[in-house]
Amino acid sequence: MLTIGVDLAAADKRTAMATVEWLSGRAVVRDLILDVSDVRIVEASQHADKVGLDCPLGWPEPFIALVTAHQAGNIAVADGEGTPWRRRLAYRQTDEVVRQKTGIVPLSVAADRIGHAAFRCAGLLSMLAAAEQDVDRCGDGKIVEVYPAATLRCWGLTHRGYKARDQRLQHPDLVTAVCAAMPWLDLGAFETLVRRSHDAFDSVIAALCTRAAAIGKATRPNDDQRLVPRAGSLCPPVLPAASSRWQKHKRKALMASGLSWLDSSRDDQQRMRELLKLFSDTESRDELGIGQIRDAISDLLFPGTSVIQTRARYLLIVPWCFQDAQRRGLRGDRLAAQVDRNERKVIDALLRGDDTEGVIGRRAGVGVRTLPSSIYAAALSRYGIRAGGDEAASDRRLTAGLAEAEELTERSSSSWYPTLPVPPANFPTQVEGGLRLHPDEARWLRERILAAAPSTLLAHLLEPENRPGWDSEAPWEEPAALAAPDQISSMVRDAALFSLAIHGAALLYNLLIAERYEKAGLTEREEPMAWYRDALLNWNGRVSAEQGFKSWDRSGMWTRLIEKNPRIAANVAARRFIDRWLDAVISGASGDAANDQSLRNLVAERERSVKKGQSRLVNDKLLQTWSGASGSRRLVFRWPQVRRILADIHEGCAVDLPEAADARA
Repeated sequence: MLTIGVDLAAADKRTAMATVEWLSGRAVVRDLILDVSDVRIVEASQHADKVGLDCPLGWPEPFIALVTAHQAGNIAVADGEGTPWRRRLAYRQTDEVVRQKTGIVPLSVAADRIGHAAFRCAGLLSMLAAAEQDVDRCGDGKIVEVYPAATLRCWGLTHRGYKARDQRLQHPDLVTAVCAAMPWLDLGAFETLVRRSHDAFDSVIAALCTRAAAIGKATRPNDDQRLVPRAGSLCPPVLPAASSRWQKHKRKALMASGLSWLDSSRDDQQRMRELLKLFSDTESRDELGIGQIRDAISDLLFPGTSVIQTRARYLLIVPWCFQDAQRRGLRGDRLAAQVDRNERKVIDALLRGDDTEGVIGRRAGVGVRTLPSSIYAAALSRYGIRAGGDEAASDRRLTAGLAEAEELTERSSSSWYPTLPVPPANFPTQVEGGLRLHPDEARWLRERILAAAPSTLLAHLLEPENRPGWDSEAPWEEPAALAAPDQISSMVRDAALFSLAIHGAALLYNLLIAERYEKAGLTEREEPMAWYRDALLNWNGRVSAEQGFKSWDRSGMWTRLIEKNPRIAANVAARRFIDRWLDAVISGASGDAANDQSLRNLVAERERSVKKGQSRLVNDKLLQTWSGASGSRRLVFRWPQVRRILADIHEGCAVDLPEAADARA
């Protein structure tokens, strides 16, 4: 399970976000970022099980009514009701519950400066809803309201006076007390940052409290408090169980359960458009809750890759940026700042070149918020390019926290594989060759990946004789993939059969939306019902022609997937849905999926259970915004990105540039 805690301020500055992974017997802080934008929060929420926001999610209903009445010039106050009346205007029911349970009087969202953060939060909730996250302010969806100070009070820890004006944590011993009370909490490389910044500290506490909400160990609204979630109506936030009870349950509550960021500028509207485009009709859109299985298959085939990687040379550019900063003898935040400057110099240099395909920051320029060090962190550790990296920590942002920067500095040159190719002259202000690999660089990357990821399709396709073509749309379309050794080809067959079979569920889901769309009298999409019925007929023809289903070892596939990601074993609902659908496909029962009521119900119930109030099968507002295709493409398991990276390495190995080699020597 992944929980996210956000200490939300009125602006990006002073906003912190912590991601905590809950494993068997411990909780690990996987990511901790300061100065976080709304888009980053929205993107991160796509990967989390629960997100806690430390901010009021709305305003008191009497306050909303007052503003409405004031606009109409119709305000009446009963005699003797002045003070109680004003209190009802200032404080939500949420705030009253917090006061009753903890003795803490929260700031008034209607009368205090926290209202500025609430304005931002209102927009953030709208963005989350637009990204099809379940925004239920009662806490039943993915988003919950949390209160770190009240959480500390419930745990019997210091909850007042720990915040200094300059964002420093006034009492670093509070972190020691939290860690002593929760020995299962692993702050890892972010401990120094947590001790130094109260924003970072609050975001971690928020993530812990969010876990309490996710497993039912928190204060929840009763039936009388569960108000209709219209503007201004709020129910009590989640608060963890009282200290003694929390101590009793904290180990029991730990149950077996990465973040990648989008290339984005400071223009929130443009970033949001790019974010929504990513989720509009690609593998990243997970309408039926199968993303965990999709990602495990992708990792088995192409370890270390992701859908936002672009070009292979970044696997060298990022280490070069760090090495340049390390050679200057910098430490801590000064090193992190220099790496940041180096990466932006690289962006500027690449954008001045002739070929900008795959340049991170191509749209946003040097002001891009997410840098290559974030996007390639997992790959650098997985391929052993970052020496001493471990896969469990590989998804941390390399320059996210001061503690991690100090760790990299202490390693100095040993941070990176000792035979790492040298950077080109005048790096980082100039990047000779742009994103094209030199022969020595390409050969080195090939050797590194072959050594770090043997017996994978990625390694197999890196062999000189197995170079993929440019026109294949999926890895199983490559003859070399199907001719690979059994250990690899079996995974390729699993991927191909799973992709074909589950595609029918995606098409049926879109047909259900299309039927509801046309029934509602919506006409912007032209005859979508007929289109998806034809698509299902074509899909059934491909399924009927596929002989591999008869001998498909599904139990072997599940074994391999669970070995790759043990959390799949606990995802009973997803496995049950997938198995029931695959049973129908293999038995031939899916031949008339468009009209089979049991299969229609299976898909509809799965989508509603995953998306709840954000389901287009129940939400009229979201139905009106349907693009005509919601996750309707076949899964291809990162193939477009992997194919580009493979091409870079093969092209670099094939090029003979003696004059360039002499110049660099």
